[in-house]
Amino acid sequence: MGGLVCRHDRGGVCQLYRAAAVDLSRYEAVVVDDWRLAPAADYAVLGDPVAHSLSPRLHTWAYTALGLDRSYVAIRVPAGEVGAALDHLQRLGYRGVNVTVPHKAEAFAWCQSHDEWATRVGVVNTIDLRTRHGANTDAPGLLASLTGVTVGRALVLGAGGSAVAVVRALESVGWDVKVWARRPEAAAALGVGVADTLRTEGFDLVVNATSAGLAGETLPVEWVGKGLAYDLVYGAAAQPFLQAAHQAGWATQDGLSMLIQQAALALAQWEVCEPPMAAMECAVRSVPYTGEHQAVIQGHLQRGQLVVVPTETVFGLAANALDPEAVARIFTAKGRPADNPLIVHVRDVAQAQSLAAEWPDLAQKLADAFWPGPLTMVLPKQALVPAITTAGLDSVAVRCPRHPVLQALLADLEFPLAAPSANLSESLSPTALDDLEPRLTQRAAAVLQGEPTEFGIESTVVRVTPDGVRLLRPGAISRTEIEAVVGPLLANDAAEKASPGLRKRHYAPRTPIHLVDQLDASHPGLVMGSVAGPHQVAMPTEPQAYAQRLYRELARLDRAGLAAIFIQRPPSTPEWEAIHDRLNRMVG
Repeated sequence: MGGLVCRHDRGGVCQLYRAAAVDLSRYEAVVVDDWRLAPAADYAVLGDPVAHSLSPRLHTWAYTALGLDRSYVAIRVPAGEVGAALDHLQRLGYRGVNVTVPHKAEAFAWCQSHDEWATRVGVVNTIDLRTRHGANTDAPGLLASLTGVTVGRALVLGAGGSAVAVVRALESVGWDVKVWARRPEAAAALGVGVADTLRTEGFDLVVNATSAGLAGETLPVEWVGKGLAYDLVYGAAAQPFLQAAHQAGWATQDGLSMLIQQAALALAQWEVCEPPMAAMECAVRSVPYTGEHQAVIQGHLQRGQLVVVPTETVFGLAANALDPEAVARIFTAKGRPADNPLIVHVRDVAQAQSLAAEWPDLAQKLADAFWPGPLTMVLPKQALVPAITTAGLDSVAVRCPRHPVLQALLADLEFPLAAPSANLSESLSPTALDDLEPRLTQRAAAVLQGEPTEFGIESTVVRVTPDGVRLLRPGAISRTEIEAVVGPLLANDAAEKASPGLRKRHYAPRTPIHLVDQLDASHPGLVMGSVAGPHQVAMPTEPQAYAQRLYRELARLDRAGLAAIFIQRPPSTPEWEAIHDRLNRMVG
């Protein structure tokens, strides 16, 4: 079952989000500990606990993207008080609320009408206070988030309101469901088979619908067999359950995708509009590498999931470089050809040496001069580097990045990261968070926040041997800078395939590109001199500054709906080699 998409998207990029984008990266939710002290607002999420909820952030980003002046807060409501709280918020003029644990059944009783799913499940998590109409978006939200999962046998842990929604949703599409609960009579009341143990043998899907993670508890699941472990919660609360499943060989998924789909359905009901899915994806997946997020990000990568990371060149799509299944997810997410090797990002020289079968003196000279920094070295590989990471080649491409966020992450991990550009194959590399493709970020477990990149184009790639250094891909470090360290470079080999970024067409926007000597007023695009017409951008005349802005400006023009983009050719001097390489590959 597919999820909601935004009709404002062009190629998956929400135009309303881009037009209304504001910096909400440091947004802090308003959390009210006593519902009697609720402030004036439009919407709220009610629960106990509720301070952990991402719903305020998610909805605030969505309203901003839609240009709506709305506010959304989190309110703690103790058990047994939700009816009084709903009456109070209705009198205050709130438009609607989301309801989470432990109030979903009590909220159902308060409502005067219900949608089909709420009627089938007997609980609500979305209420329109203006009409006292209750809806259940747990069930359709779960189904929308279960993409690529084959129907089979499912074990649901828990018997509360969320578990009921999960059971009914899975039954509706043909799953054979059993339920485990601490109280067997509660499980039996759901009308499906009861599991008397927490042994997963024979199940294809295990859904944790308990609040154990929120309470700091760990369920004593005996992980047997293989399948998908799904926790309805997210963030740090989901880590113990998912980590245990991963260690037993199970695939894992937290509740973020379900949360996004739930919120989109609620927004569509409250505001009668189509949700800005790009903004909503960014809202919950984009986090800083600080505090509790550090353990969560590390957990994602340890379990073989993907994380978008900032680098000093472009944003990358990272996974454990030594885990073949994790690396395979990179290729699938990007639609990347299997014969295109990946660059492995390391914390230091010692880690690079552990991956390389040889470490010539020239490699050490280059590392001393340019690491950490945007230089990638191709060297003979050790056996521990999987063939999928190197596209079956006997060499490995390694780089030590200097972006502080990525450096901190690598220092905390026991393995290096494969991290090609965080784009769909052959498309523009993103150099800022809001240039990321939602179609790609929704396949990542998280997006690490970072400022727009320093260099703006990819790293320079060189092959290093005892006999010399060969330039494979021009990039942020110039040929002249490299030769100042190692002497004249070896002649290029036309058959060389050891570097990414060597395909004829690469780094291209969706809009057709034309390279010209001069732009007239009717040509939208990038100019080296004065702007003469609409949709023209005056680019810097210094190559490093030009490179820093190149992808960013092209991404903006690509979103403008133009028939073509024209680019004035830069000077044909050695300093512009990397720029010419990228422009020529855009044309293909």
